[in-house]
Amino acid sequence: MKKLFLCMSFLLLTACGGKNHFEAVYQNPQEAQQAVSGDIIIVSGGTTTKLVTPFPLHSAALFSSTGVFKKFLYEASATEFLYGGVLDSITGDLLVAVDTIDRVDRVDLDSFAKSTAIIDINLSGANLRAISSLSDGSILIAESPTVIEKYSAGGVRQAGLFPLTLPTAINNIKAISGGRFVVTFTTNPDSPRVYNEAGTLLATMPITSPCTNSCDPYDIVELSDGRFVVNSRTTNGIYLYNSSFTYVGVLYLDVTVINQPSSMSLLKNNNLLVCNTNFNTCEELAISGNTASRIGTTALINNAGAVRQPLASMVVP
Repeated sequence: MKKLFLCMSFLLLTACGGKNHFEAVYQNPQEAQQAVSGDIIIVSGGTTTKLVTPFPLHSAALFSSTGVFKKFLYEASATEFLYGGVLDSITGDLLVAVDTIDRVDRVDLDSFAKSTAIIDINLSGANLRAISSLSDGSILIAESPTVIEKYSAGGVRQAGLFPLTLPTAINNIKAISGGRFVVTFTTNPDSPRVYNEAGTLLATMPITSPCTNSCDPYDIVELSDGRFVVNSRTTNGIYLYNSSFTYVGVLYLDVTVINQPSSMSLLKNNNLLVCNTNFNTCEELAISGNTASRIGTTALINNAGAVRQPLASMVVP
């Protein structure tokens, strides 16, 4: 793997390339320069510029599995916006949706080399948003708040049922098992919708207590046992569903720990990573039965210099 120089700070925050970031001292210095299995990638972004509240970073940052900041993988220019990110299901590369010159950029996690994966006039809608990589390497992109485009692994635009037009604004797109993907929404009707990879609607997940409408679900995670977890930016709760998308109950709810939940991922140890945009942190939750508990007394990732408005998270396989 290509070795890149990283700043290290032993006791104090030091400046590196004009930015202040705390870097851990690794016993194996090479590990700090690589993306290894279990590492966590957080994309911070949104639809406002870096200079406007809530001051999103519009960047992708790499952390160790223990939450130690390693490096920035991608930083948008002052006029660009990042919203979604995903790991390519075939190559393992990081894919990020970049708005302004609307496109999908690629970051090789071995060399950290950057390139453009997809640039197409059909991605020119307002606010390029979520992105997902399907099992065959196809890429789904929310090219505007309500339209999803599909591209082959080689970047060729796909037809059939695509572009897929949704009834309301999209929060996220997440691939799940069985050749399916789920779309979550920010405004009513906001029940998550389950599709097959061809774009056929398979199911609509029920709106659940204590939130009966305007739940603003942001993300969904499939657990190793086939159950699903969905969060709500209205109630700040994390909710459990069975493998058939039937509501089970509240998995975790503590507004002093997770407030305005956004992206979620399954960690290498099968614990749940939940990021939130109020505290700009990412918490680790251990699931036991139908409930979850917080790991530790502080967030797994709490780094204001590298995470601000976290909207996508990934775990390096």
